[in-house]
Amino acid sequence: MPSCPDCGDDTTKRMAVIDPSELREERDYCLTCEKYVDDDARPPAAE
Repeated sequence: MPSCPDCGDDTTKRMAVIDPSELREERDYCLTCEKYVDDDARPPAAE
């Protein structure tokens, strides 16, 4: 399992929206830092 580059903790896969394409795919998410590892990923909007 990949680790977070900021804190070193394990990451989990979460659905993300990828900028600027607006495609949705699973990306690594750090539960400790509460953010995606990739800069181009953001949480999907609440629908």
